[in-house]
Amino acid sequence: MRVLAHAVQGFRNLREFTFIPAEGVNLICGANGEGKTNLAESLWLMTGCQSFRTTRLRQLITHGGNFARIDSRIFAGEREQTIRVEIDSRRTAQLNSVMLTSPHALLGTFPSVFFSPDTLALVCEGAQHRRRFLDIAISLQKPVYASSLSKYCKVLVQRNALLRMGCADADALETWDYQLARHGARLVSERRTYTEKLSALCAEIYANLSGGAEKLRLDYSPCVPEEDNIADNILQILQKSASQDARWQYTTVGVHKEDFSLRLDGREARIYGSRGQVRCCALALKIAEATLLRDCLDEAPVVILDDVMSELDAGRQAALLEYLRDWQAFVTCCEVPTVFSNTAAMLFHMCGGELMA
Repeated sequence: MRVLAHAVQGFRNLREFTFIPAEGVNLICGANGEGKTNLAESLWLMTGCQSFRTTRLRQLITHGGNFARIDSRIFAGEREQTIRVEIDSRRTAQLNSVMLTSPHALLGTFPSVFFSPDTLALVCEGAQHRRRFLDIAISLQKPVYASSLSKYCKVLVQRNALLRMGCADADALETWDYQLARHGARLVSERRTYTEKLSALCAEIYANLSGGAEKLRLDYSPCVPEEDNIADNILQILQKSASQDARWQYTTVGVHKEDFSLRLDGREARIYGSRGQVRCCALALKIAEATLLRDCLDEAPVVILDDVMSELDAGRQAALLEYLRDWQAFVTCCEVPTVFSNTAAMLFHMCGGELMA
């Protein structure tokens, strides 16, 4: 998988241009506020996922403009393909000039992994960041997972609405409980399988990045025991929590409360890890995600690193470069990192929303 050409029009502060990247590493350099992250964001939107910065479409459109359009010509699935995303009052997408029912239908077409300083939230902030990481990572491999997640979330909204009405008893909740259990079982099964692979790979990558200073372990905490009848087990915990849910007026247990922890030599990185260790954990997670995506699709994903290199010491930069050698990568930075000095990386400059080679 690689991007052959990428064009933007009316997107944030970016001038209208067409970007022809190299097959390997592409360095996008420029001062803060010039538009480097906006370019990275426009690439990410080709995956079919939402922006990693906002849910407000108006913010994606140039100030004073009415719409934004992003076009990519890619090589994926052993052939050239085109993707177009248009943004006005809503977001629409086309694949090979065919309008899709939703941008989410692009999932799996443009495999990509994104890393920025905000990715540190995966390690040091709340469980919602880690659940979102799992949901996006698995959806990029298996779009059917995204469909199950969407169905689960819609049922959860209905169940919570009933609870807020204050008239929800066990009989009233029964229909929603069965549906949550059915959709949730699929999510738990996929998360369990994915995290088993992720844990082993993260440990290996972290050792390479840190020089083996300590051992990283990832522990997934499913909402039910690891048994075959996942749906029945989810149904049981929902039924047991019915009175508590009625008091609190929301669903207090279930798949939407799951989490995983990252431990360094047995101690939770979120609590005991230094900033350097936290950064290394987050980077190991994203490299592992990219590797699993490549193995699943038999195609290397596009890697987008936004303002990351300056946060890493020389040793970690060199270790990261080794992983990037086999992937097309887009790396934004204020200054060219020394580690790229003697490589074939292509250099671009971003100034005032204009990209120049």
